[in-house]
Amino acid sequence: MNMKYYLTGIIKKLLFWVSKEQKTAWFWDQTNTALSMEYWWNNKIFREFIQRDITGDAQLSWYTDKIRQRKTVFGRTLTFGDGYGMAAEAFLSRRDTTEIVYVNISRGEGERFRKKIEELDMGIPCHFIQADANSFDFSTLGFFDTIIDVGAFHHFENFERIFPQLNDLLRPEGLMYVDEFVGPSKLKFDQPVIDIINDWLKNLAGELISNRKPVSQNDFHMTYRRGGDPSEGIRSGDLQRMLLHHFHLIESTSFGGSVLHPFFLTANLKPRRLNIPNWHHTETGRIESERLVRMEKELIEAGKIQPNYVYFLFQKKTD
Repeated sequence: MNMKYYLTGIIKKLLFWVSKEQKTAWFWDQTNTALSMEYWWNNKIFREFIQRDITGDAQLSWYTDKIRQRKTVFGRTLTFGDGYGMAAEAFLSRRDTTEIVYVNISRGEGERFRKKIEELDMGIPCHFIQADANSFDFSTLGFFDTIIDVGAFHHFENFERIFPQLNDLLRPEGLMYVDEFVGPSKLKFDQPVIDIINDWLKNLAGELISNRKPVSQNDFHMTYRRGGDPSEGIRSGDLQRMLLHHFHLIESTSFGGSVLHPFFLTANLKPRRLNIPNWHHTETGRIESERLVRMEKELIEAGKIQPNYVYFLFQKKTD
């Protein structure tokens, strides 16, 4: 048996006895979503199709487009889930960021942030704060011109405490960029989505499928319960409503993921449903990826399913 996986199994059993916060921190110490082939957004065909649909350029992300369009300075920036370096991208693109503060529960995420900052030699103050956002006192950080959330908010549970604080510390001309999963809490996907997934499993080319056994809502529920991160989508079903309540919306842009996300998650079920490498590295995978991302877009536009991923741009809410 591979010693790494053996030790990981032992650690997971020990984590049964520790707090939810400690489990979450440990999980993200070990995990880098950018390297996961099972994460739907890491499929190049999906990502380029959606970016072309949103910005008109397959290589231009929503966030990069918004950086270019911004009329005010990025200034002092607070960022969440930013292991990909979006705050750094804004600095390199515009050179008007004065400070970056990164808050994350995971020390490993903080280390990745630190290495990226060191590589870029940015020459501005950059700080990592290891903290649980659900209990952290954000008022101690002062005011910010920019807040960036890269898929971190759907791991938060105490929206009623966190969002009023963030709104308070956002300056009147400041902006908050949000890239989020707003789908069902705790992976409780709706039955119409489950039915679509099973239809795809039944009809797709054999080289892309490891097992055609139909999936159920309970399969995803069990995956959630067995997963290493108890914060995953803990209140994601409430997230959009709570954001709209606590901040002033400038614009929102959905980018799907309603079926593609859970469909790719079936690669983590038992038995494993997808032959994931072939989705990324074969011509059949490319053709089917193009077909499915178009099909999902048509389903969303027809109102048959709701988009689970949304980009938001907010300002401070003053009323």
